[in-house]
Amino acid sequence: GIAAGGNINPEGTSMFEPIGGSAPKYTGQGKINPLAAISAGQMMLEFLGEEAAAELLEEAVMKACRELKSLSAGKMGYTTSEVGDLVAGYVGLPGGHRTHGAPSGGRGTPHSGGVRDARE
Repeated sequence: GIAAGGNINPEGTSMFEPIGGSAPKYTGQGKINPLAAISAGQMMLEFLGEEAAAELLEEAVMKACRELKSLSAGKMGYTTSEVGDLVAGYVGLPGGHRTHGAPSGGRGTPHSGGVRDARE
């Protein structure tokens, strides 16, 4: 899944993170879905008052979800990096690129980077 959560401290530091267990069997294989980690970043942006950026990222994640065959690790039809690149392309970030028809708005270029899950 793609659940994200936040531990909110209105008087101090708050923490945002993907929700779910670890998957050591997928380490280094590029099979982990990074959307929960990206969504945690979206929640953090919203909390920090960056509403426009948060909304753009949320919309990009929703669009990326429509591209995936499944949200499950190893069944997405994309690697972890490619899913990150899909989101980057929808946001319009440099480095985001077209993958299976995802729009890049002409701003992105193919690369081997992307968002990686910390467990990879």
